[in-house]
Amino acid sequence: MEFAASEDDKPPRGATVALHGLAKQAQHNGATGIVTDEINEKDGRLGVRIAYGEKARTLRVKPGNLRRVEACASFDERGVAPCRVLSPKLMKEIAASFREKRPWALPRAAETIVRAQLLREDATIEEGYVSVSNSDPPAWAASQEEIAKRAKQAQDAGLEAMATLRDELDGAACAKGLRFTHSFEHHARLLYEGRPREALALLVGVGDLGRRDSPASVCRCYRAEEPSDSEMALLAGCLEHVPRFLASLKGLPESFAVPLSYDAKETTHELRKELRITLAEEPGDARPIYLRLTYPALPDMPSLENVKRARIVVEKQLPAGSTVAPRFGSKTAYATVKDAERYHRIQSTQLTGRTRAGHELALALALASYRREPEHREAMALCRRAVHGARGADVGERAEELLEELCAATGDDAQTFLGEGLGVRPVGPRPPRNLERGAAERELERRTRAQRNLHLGA
Repeated sequence: MEFAASEDDKPPRGATVALHGLAKQAQHNGATGIVTDEINEKDGRLGVRIAYGEKARTLRVKPGNLRRVEACASFDERGVAPCRVLSPKLMKEIAASFREKRPWALPRAAETIVRAQLLREDATIEEGYVSVSNSDPPAWAASQEEIAKRAKQAQDAGLEAMATLRDELDGAACAKGLRFTHSFEHHARLLYEGRPREALALLVGVGDLGRRDSPASVCRCYRAEEPSDSEMALLAGCLEHVPRFLASLKGLPESFAVPLSYDAKETTHELRKELRITLAEEPGDARPIYLRLTYPALPDMPSLENVKRARIVVEKQLPAGSTVAPRFGSKTAYATVKDAERYHRIQSTQLTGRTRAGHELALALALASYRREPEHREAMALCRRAVHGARGADVGERAEELLEELCAATGDDAQTFLGEGLGVRPVGPRPPRNLERGAAERELERRTRAQRNLHLGA
């Protein structure tokens, strides 16, 4: 919220204000500062301390040239605290545009990490990694009556309950927004392991809750220090340009309805003047500042193949009570997704019945995590075999759910694929034809041993 101060409405000491309408010192228009002292009765002016980079100076300004700025809130282990932010009016305009573009509806947007840099004369001012936040807020947060009811209950319960409710409401408002971290590893952990309180640095939400008059009044900060001006400028620039950048990425493969990955891309945009003012090193510094967005976020993407990811993409996705995955401390326990693929491929060729269907499902989960077309289509065929091999069981139901997810990416119909296969041949040894029963069984066993020896390196 912003408003113009008048003689009867003077900002108190410590208030955050924005300067405007200065004629003799126009270079300071748009800058934000802190009121340092009360109004002087002789000249009718206030002291306002303005920071330019690491430098700071105090100006004597009339109340009519000030706009009061209401700060956002930050959240850390100490609770609720003031959070410095650029003009909320400007943030409201930018975030409203971000919300109208709905970037979280783009394919793979919620799991695509983009590198963002602020550059001035080829020098990096700020750098970080951003992605779109796409969570579902609780249903009660969309009802003003339910919010009012919970607020009344929290008031009756005390201050601690009120703080908890405010945290829940701000979390709901941040369900759709933009994430920012300084570390690619932290960002990857946030997306793949879901541990936001350890990995998340900043998040700007654009949720439109009934109790709020601005769609961008929420800025959550999961760390002790509050956001810097350069971080807030970077976030504002990303809110403005990331939706268009994500929409311009070319999906691979092109035949898929939902791409498995994207072609590399880099774009540069000039930061708007209102954001540039807060990063000026001295009054009147008009040097342009550019926002550079890059995908992939790193030239050489670090490998995500580790035991933790293997357990996340395979073990935790299996039906509850499933025993097809090896025990954590056993000799056959896999340390990477590749190990999981090798183990379950061998088991699915040796076993039969529903146990085999369970291993085929686990193998499909491992292959689906590769984000490559051959593995994706092989996982579809495995899911089809697992559905038919364990129909009516938990394994069959989970395989059908996974098949629907995989078919959503290709644009195919899952039920049609279950019935016809769309020409995709299942993996593994095919039973020989035109042989008597005993000979056919011996031939199948021979092929199974040959494939097992191949995987074991014999």
